[in-house]
Amino acid sequence: MDKPSLTNRPDKPVTAKKYLANYCMDNMDHRMFKATDGARCVECNGLVNVKEVTKAEYHWLPAYTELHKRQNKKPSKSLSISVDMDTDKMQLKLRAIAKHVGALADELDEIDSFDECPKCSKLMSTSKLYSSDELKSVNSECECGYIMGCDFGNELPTQLEGSE
Repeated sequence: MDKPSLTNRPDKPVTAKKYLANYCMDNMDHRMFKATDGARCVECNGLVNVKEVTKAEYHWLPAYTELHKRQNKKPSKSLSISVDMDTDKMQLKLRAIAKHVGALADELDEIDSFDECPKCSKLMSTSKLYSSDELKSVNSECECGYIMGCDFGNELPTQLEGSE
C-alpha cells in the first residue's frame, strides 16, 4: 500500500501567499516596509498598520531593520565618547598630577608675593630668616641696591648656642 503524499493533498486547497507591508497610520507619506510584528514607524515612531501589497511591490520594500539602520545614520546632534582604561593606573597618574599641581600652585603664589622695587620696578630677591621653624625676618634686595627689611620683633640670638 502506498503512503499518501504530504505535498499533494486534494482535500486542502493551496492558498496564495499574502504579501503584507506596514505603513504609518499618522502620516501616509512615511516609507512603507515589509510587515514585522511589534514595529513602529521608523520616521515618527507612530503606530503602523498592515496592508496587502503585490508581489512586485513587496520585493522592493525595505526590511524594518534596514530602514532603522538608515534612520540612525543621520548626523547626531550630540557627541559621545567612550574611553577604556585601566582605572588603577589612571588613579595613580591623577594622584601624581594632583601632587605636582599643588607644588606648582605654591610656587606661583611665591612668585606673586615677590616685591617690586619702588626705585626701578624690577622684582626684588627675598630672603627669609627662620629660627626653630619660626619666621624671624624677611629681607628684600634689588639689583639697583635698594634694600627693604622687615623684622618681626622677635629677639634674634646674638651668639651661637653652646658657645660663650
